[in-house]
Amino acid sequence: MKNGNPFEAFAFAGRPKQSAGTTAAAATACSQPAKVSAASPAAGTTARHHSSSDASPVSPPSAAAAAEEASPNSAARRRTRSNSTGAAAAAAAAAAAPVRKRQRKAYAALTGPSKGLPEKLGAAPLRLILIGHNPSEHAWHTGHYYSNPSNRMWRILESAGITPPGVSGPEADDVMPAAVGVGFTDVGSGQPGTDSSLFTAADFQGWRAAFYARLAAHMKAASDSIGCSCGRCGAPRLVAFTGKRHYLELLNLDASGQQRRGKDRVASAAVTLGLQPQQQLPPGWPLPADKTEVWVLTSTSGAAPMSNQAREAPYRQLAQRLAQLPWPRSDIQLSCKPKPDHS
Repeated sequence: MKNGNPFEAFAFAGRPKQSAGTTAAAATACSQPAKVSAASPAAGTTARHHSSSDASPVSPPSAAAAAEEASPNSAARRRTRSNSTGAAAAAAAAAAAPVRKRQRKAYAALTGPSKGLPEKLGAAPLRLILIGHNPSEHAWHTGHYYSNPSNRMWRILESAGITPPGVSGPEADDVMPAAVGVGFTDVGSGQPGTDSSLFTAADFQGWRAAFYARLAAHMKAASDSIGCSCGRCGAPRLVAFTGKRHYLELLNLDASGQQRRGKDRVASAAVTLGLQPQQQLPPGWPLPADKTEVWVLTSTSGAAPMSNQAREAPYRQLAQRLAQLPWPRSDIQLSCKPKPDHS
């Protein structure tokens, strides 16, 4: 293992290569001779010349016609708006076509039974846990987080420096907990579905208890691994929700797991990207606020429209914070009485 890099013991299959875009052929328009209409003078005749004295005067448009043309609901303006709307829809469809094409190819390549997608957290105290919404159908089939080729997660993790250089394939999720202290889980673990909008607030209400129990169980196991007796010292230093929606759904469940109503509900605009304030964590949150920072990131799904710069910015901020944490976690100081060693 060269330079102590734990990733060199593994072979990572990279993401499927994207198909090259189709090159548009440039068409040259040929000049056509003007056609002579039936009302035009016959060939060989001389067109009549009009002087200012015999030319018919051109009447200015009436006030009513001018008002109609200037009206925002005029026929001409309606045609313009219709054309603009149609052009925008066509542009959106053209932009989405490559994503759909990659998805079709990706699903066509899937063979064999689905592997499912368990949490990948390991047993040691982690630096970071990335928390997704729920597994996509592609991830559920392959057994790897964010494996859908249209999802930008692995490219962003590598670009931001959260994964080691050259590690860009979803297969890395198997070894990242032990290799770099970064684990993976979903709020809706065990509930595959590519269109996250189909899951409702009631689904999150049903997922909440099991999700919190998984986080608490990992904290307990990690604490046991370092001789902690209180079960809290092994909490992850950072957790990051890879999208705002699933964090907001948890915020809007009260301590008993019921939906908040009316003015008690938290609006999406109240949740900013990045580090979340300790006083605004989801009710019943299982990880200690004095040991675990909670972050909210952008969605890396290909269906979420935003610029690459806006999408990657929160991950780069998280990477800077992550770089301050050693691996393995030599920064942990037990805040409780260590367990007696019976070995």
